[in-house]
Parts: sequence; structure tokens; C-alpha cells
Amino acid sequence: MDQNSFKFRMQVTGRERKEVAALIAGHFGTQAVYQGTRGFGYLITEPGGREWLVDKAGAVVTEGTKEDNVTKLFAALKTLAGYLGVRLE
Repeated sequence: MDQNSFKFRMQVTGRERKEVAALIAGHFGTQAVYQGTRGFGYLITEPGGREWLVDKAGAVVTEGTKEDNVTKLFAALKTLAGYLGVRLE
């Protein structure tokens, strides 16, 4: 992911990372793919091609452009954090 990436760190590990990935994937009607030893993250690809990564450290990373509504994106992640009972940094 390039310099136009957005990164949100959540205090999640293990099973919670898998839940975060599944919730993001479910939102887009797709599935999270575990990346195994290539980083131990979960990769979600939207139907439009944008990728989301829930990395080993619990960060949610996605590419973005100036046209994206970052406020809506952050609101969705805050809702996700609330669902999991975790705090966004």
C-alpha cells in the first residue's frame, strides 16, 4: 500500500483480529483471507478492488484517495471498535 494509505491501530490480537477482518469483509460482502507467515494478517478485497489489511499488530490499513470520505471511514471503524469493546488509538 502506498503513501495514500490510511492506518488505524486497534488494541486487538488473535481471535479479535479475525473478528475485525470478518466484520470488514462482511460489510463488503466478501471474505477475509488469512495471509499466514507472509505477515500473519488478514486481507480483505472489496468488490471494487480496494484492499484492507488487518495486520499482526492489530492495525487496520487501507488505501485511500482525496475523494474518499475519511470521516465516514473513521466513523465505521469507531463503530467496529465499540462492537469489540476496544479503543482506537
